[in-house]
Amino acid sequence: MKAKLVLTSKDRQTVQEVPFDRPSITIGRKPSNDLSFNRAEISGSHAAFVFENNEYFVMDLGSTNGTLLNGAQLVAREKYSLQDKDLITVSPYTIQFVVEDESMDTMIEVSAQPPAQKKIGSGTAPDLGASKPAEEQKPKQAAPSPEKPAESPAVEQPKPEPPPAHVAPRQAVVIPEGKTSSAFTDYIWLGIGAILVLAAIGLILLVFAP
Repeated sequence: MKAKLVLTSKDRQTVQEVPFDRPSITIGRKPSNDLSFNRAEISGSHAAFVFENNEYFVMDLGSTNGTLLNGAQLVAREKYSLQDKDLITVSPYTIQFVVEDESMDTMIEVSAQPPAQKKIGSGTAPDLGASKPAEEQKPKQAAPSPEKPAESPAVEQPKPEPPPAHVAPRQAVVIPEGKTSSAFTDYIWLGIGAILVLAAIGLILLVFAP
């Protein structure tokens, strides 16, 4: 189980993450501490974080101003078990104990690995059967179709004569309406003319008859 310490100053201008990668992490004003702070509020050897039997603890080392765990004062030299997101106060700093999710690290490592290369056969299309045994790659033979009874030879039929060349249809003669009435009128005038001629001949015969 991995863990880390996240240090934040009271004015939140200082933020520092410290991985819990050793059996203990000491805090104090002395330079020999793992986390050394030159602050008058902090004792020379103020507090310590300890990892024992796969469990994390915090302990006050007899500091002058004391150490708080989630707002409660710690008894000097006593070890207190830590849980994820616990807040430890070493004034003027607040230290949050954070348990890191190992499953997320595993997922990141797996995703970081390059993807396996896929085997692609020769040719333009991928060889979908590259991973199958040789026997399975053989094309399946189509099942033989049932035998059909022998058919008698077909009698050659006379070829139909090709259709005659396309003949353009006759165009109907359309008589304009005006001409039809004109021909009828001409016949009437011819009849009237013939009658007038006959009448004139009759008059001549009457006049000149003895």
